[in-house]
Amino acid sequence: MQAGRENKFRGMDIAGEWHYGNLAVLRKAYRGIKAGSYISNEAGVPFAYAVRLETVGQYSTILDMNGKEIYEGDIVQYKMGENNCVGTIKFGEYEQDGSGGEYNTITCLGFFIHRLKIIPTVWDIEFDGPYYREEEQQVSPSKTEIVVIGNEWQNPELMEKGA
Repeated sequence: MQAGRENKFRGMDIAGEWHYGNLAVLRKAYRGIKAGSYISNEAGVPFAYAVRLETVGQYSTILDMNGKEIYEGDIVQYKMGENNCVGTIKFGEYEQDGSGGEYNTITCLGFFIHRLKIIPTVWDIEFDGPYYREEEQQVSPSKTEIVVIGNEWQNPELMEKGA
């Protein structure tokens, strides 16, 4: 873990409520606690919320332009050149190439935006509306115009083609 880096998670319980804090995944029952995924509360009280594992995401340590924390699974809108793009925050290996194809890509590990939708500006007359291209792009604090607009579980329609 990087010194000074905030390491926290969020996860949604079965009632649809988000919980933030430390993550514990119990593979089997332990001292009367059922196997499952748990997020402890931020107060440090010995209590944890059972959450759905598929909704658990780590905090990227980056804030959007409104000061909102960005987590894995968030759907974000951001600028790329003159175009608005929409993508999902992921963590893992991704290919990076800032040369527009002039150089070979390199494999990176970290938080990235899996971009699917590009919304052209009014000046872009080549396209009549949104178009779709799967691509990966690094998430960094220098992306000052990034905004969280939803997440994969509560707003999946934001990433659907035609939306």
